[in-house]
Amino acid sequence: MIYIGSDWRDISWKSEDGTVQQSTIRTDYEITERTIDRYGQFLFPADLEINTWWTNTGLSDDIEK
Repeated sequence: MIYIGSDWRDISWKSEDGTVQQSTIRTDYEITERTIDRYGQFLFPADLEINTWWTNTGLSDDIEK
């Protein structure tokens, strides 16, 4: 089973001059759940593989072509 998705998060930080900056970042994720290995052996508990990517491009999911 593979789960794929994304989420938007607002973050804030202090710059070198002490001002608070804000930005929105996008986190994409892919979660793979394996319950049987390639040899047919059942896995208990299931094997989970999680990949995440963070980006600050600011582009929405809707892209006009």
